[in-house]
Order: sequence, then C-alpha cells, then structure tokens
Amino acid sequence: MKYFVVFLLFLVSLEGVAKEAVCGNIDRINAVRADNPKVKVSASYPEMRPKSSRFQKELPPPQMPGCAAVTFILVIKPGSEGELLIPRNVKIYNASETRFGFAAVEAVSKWVYSVEEVKTASDLRGQYFTIILF
Repeated sequence: MKYFVVFLLFLVSLEGVAKEAVCGNIDRINAVRADNPKVKVSASYPEMRPKSSRFQKELPPPQMPGCAAVTFILVIKPGSEGELLIPRNVKIYNASETRFGFAAVEAVSKWVYSVEEVKTASDLRGQYFTIILF
C-alpha cells in the first residue's frame, strides 16, 4: 500500500513536470497566442504503439500527461467571403513527446477562427501559437 501511494504521487507530479518543462517555456515564441477559435476540434490522446504481450488486451496502456506547443498562420477560408480564417503551415514548436505534437497539429489544422475575434499583430506577420494539454 505504501508503494502504491508513492507511485500515485509520482504520477501526479509528472503532469506538472510536463507542463513546466515543455509547455511552460514559451517565452521565445515570436507569435501571438490564439486559443479562441470559433470551431475548436479537441485533440485526441495519441495511442502508443502496442507491444506484443499476453496482457495487452487485459490492461490498457497508462495515459501519461503531455503537451504540445504549435505555431501557425491564419488565412482566409475559401468560400467564407473573408469572414472566417483557418490555420495553415501548422508546425510543432515543442512537445513533451513527438506523438503529442502530431496529435496537436492534426487538431489545430481543423480549427476555424472568426475575423472579428482575431487581432493580428502587424510586426509578427500573422504568426500565432497555441498550447494543447493532454
């Protein structure tokens, strides 16, 4: 029981480590944070590659916390008459694991922004970023 409590505390502490070590260091991103899309698709937790084991079907893999910071530009969505913007050139800036970065890119690529909600900083040429936590 004592080891279980220690292990549980260790798992809880990992969430803070992932957020602080990878996603907390965003001071160097030369972009505007854009977390308020009109249509926001949630990032799904990426699956781990299954290891061949006789216990594979009995025990699901643990979901460890993670995060990813992605950068992108916003362009006018075709057919929206200039009222909606969509992310393009979505790139992983930093991620706790590569699989979290790929899941974040996939989700952010489907977001839709309203022109009224986006304030473009002219000195940054429309570069934006967001952080996805898993």
